[in-house]
Amino acid sequence: MRAIIYTRVSSDEQTKGTSLADQERRCRAYCAENSIEVLSIFREEGASAKTAERKQLLAAIEYCQKHKGETDFFVVFKLDRFARNLVDHYAVRKILKDCGVELRSVSEQLNDEDPASKFMEAVIAAASEYDNDIRTSRAKNGMTAKVREGIWPWGAPVGYAPNPKRAQGGKKTLPDVPDPATYTILQTAFKEFASGEHTQASFAARLDNLGLAAVRGKKTTAQFVQQMLVERRLKFYAGMLSTKLDDGEDTRGLHQAMITDEEYANILGYLHGKRRPKQRHVRLNPKFPLRGGTVLCSACMRPLTGSCTRGHGGLYPYYHCYLKGCELAGKGIQKDELESAFEVLLAKIRPTPKFIAHFKKDVIKEWTARVGQIENVRHEYDENKRALELKLIKIKELLEEGTYTRAEYKERTQQLENELLTIGISSNESKIEQINIELLLDEATSFLASLGEHWKKAQPDVQQRFQKLLYPDGISYTRGVGFGTARTALIFELSQQFNAGNYHLVRPVGFEPTTVRLRGDCSTN
Repeated sequence: MRAIIYTRVSSDEQTKGTSLADQERRCRAYCAENSIEVLSIFREEGASAKTAERKQLLAAIEYCQKHKGETDFFVVFKLDRFARNLVDHYAVRKILKDCGVELRSVSEQLNDEDPASKFMEAVIAAASEYDNDIRTSRAKNGMTAKVREGIWPWGAPVGYAPNPKRAQGGKKTLPDVPDPATYTILQTAFKEFASGEHTQASFAARLDNLGLAAVRGKKTTAQFVQQMLVERRLKFYAGMLSTKLDDGEDTRGLHQAMITDEEYANILGYLHGKRRPKQRHVRLNPKFPLRGGTVLCSACMRPLTGSCTRGHGGLYPYYHCYLKGCELAGKGIQKDELESAFEVLLAKIRPTPKFIAHFKKDVIKEWTARVGQIENVRHEYDENKRALELKLIKIKELLEEGTYTRAEYKERTQQLENELLTIGISSNESKIEQINIELLLDEATSFLASLGEHWKKAQPDVQQRFQKLLYPDGISYTRGVGFGTARTALIFELSQQFNAGNYHLVRPVGFEPTTVRLRGDCSTN
């Protein structure tokens, strides 16, 4: 028995990895196991929206037609490498069947004589999501086995590094080791957390005070801390491995533990509210919307808290630093003073109408250009399709005139029909969503034009998220001086660059594909 192998990736980015090589290796192994001789291999390199042609698929089909009777199987790694929708799938299948070639998939069982198998093939061809389920189920057993051996099969968590004795490019057979740059930092902070010295908010600041920000090159965020404090991650730091793959059963890992079992239990107690830390947790308080990480003490860079003092006239609300030992501890800032200053700050960073007009113009220009690129590609496909259809009509006329023999007519017709098929597949994969970009921009810029009003009218929980969006790392405030400088969200940075005469809107590297199909084909999905 003899076969050809067809491998394909869906984007240019995938060709830089091992996808094609891995597909070829598995297809060769399949053929070897089934005593099938490999006649030829057709490798379809990654195709963007501009170059989504399937030249190698066309070449593979023509190979089967020219070597009719010599090729038994058309081997692919998965059916979604073969075609992306049901119509295209069965169109190619019919051509192969006419050539006496049977489709074989390394990942799925196919049998033309079994009704159940035919049904499953239709389901797989119609739903590319099934491919992910197959891959997941195949990988699950291997990862579960690694966990039971005491080895974390995924990337090393922060604080650890891959074992230096691991073979280059080899499978992970050795446990992760402590990272010299971050292990001690995390261990110190975790032990303090376990003794009740931190909340989640102060834990991030403590990590950076110990040097984590300098090592990583960026400030530790609340999201980063939340990832480290997930129960499954904490178990790893305590020397245990826990995954959803193994029905929640814990396995003692071979790596060096960062914290003890008792410290792990204490940290969970504080996180779940079963134990009270030495300092109060940051809670949502409608009276003090700027507390909890938005406004920082200018001396120690800890988040300001808020409280009320009682006087002859009633309660007087103040923001202040809670950290004992800080030079500004207890030196309150009147609530109205700070919140009024924050409203002034919002008005200051609010994008100007001139910037908004330029920004909308640039975004619409970029969007229009990208849409135009895709539409041009589809137009080229349509033109090529019409040209091929005219050729088919002409060939039929030549047959009727006697210029072509019946054999020549059949050979030439087959060739053109194959080209039409591949063009149809490419055209289907370059469809673009219809989005009213101008309406979306109008909504967004209307919001930006009235930041202060939106902040004042928002609910307390929305205010907190709003503030975090504007100032992801918080912003310091000094009584009598005002707010310091801080990193803002990207749109406000662009606005500041525009006002300073240094505005350039450039498409980010790795900007996502325009269409749903192309996004689904990306290797990162």
